[in-house]
Amino acid sequence: MRRAAVPIAGLIVITLAGCGSSREDSPARSTTTEGHIGPVTYRYDPALLTAADVRVSFPVALGHEIYAVKLLPARGIEGSPDLCPDEAEGCPVEVQPGLTLALLEQPYERYAEALGGSDLAQAADPTTVAGEEGLVVDGGSEDGLEVEYHLVPVDNRALLIMRQRDDQSPEEKQALDQVVASLDLGG
Repeated sequence: MRRAAVPIAGLIVITLAGCGSSREDSPARSTTTEGHIGPVTYRYDPALLTAADVRVSFPVALGHEIYAVKLLPARGIEGSPDLCPDEAEGCPVEVQPGLTLALLEQPYERYAEALGGSDLAQAADPTTVAGEEGLVVDGGSEDGLEVEYHLVPVDNRALLIMRQRDDQSPEEKQALDQVVASLDLGG
């Protein structure tokens, strides 16, 4: 008789432990993924965005291609238009709409000076990203997309945020805006 009481007591403890919480009471599982570029961290929802390594150029980066991370809308977002500009069948990731993050090698001041002496100087305005003052430049249209560049100082370097847009769905726009809002410049 004594041996039968132990399994029943264990069953009662397990049953009571299971009754103490429900899925509704437990904290929501995080759906974000964290990425890093040097000291900069960012977060994105992998159900809405896909990350890809790319090489891009920045007009005042002295003609050098830059290694970067690009966040692209996932193809499954409701209301998302074709990801390729001008309804092309296929296109490289670099020319698809999205948000590109790159940590530039030179100090912010060097790029700001080069920008001031370039054709883009008229399109530059002050901006604040993650609490740091920098510059935003309307890059006009490139590869069928509207392009906007943000440049902010980070740890004696510069962070480039390049946004390529087309007719984005509200979900795409919100997902990309949340990436920018999540930026931590590591300072």
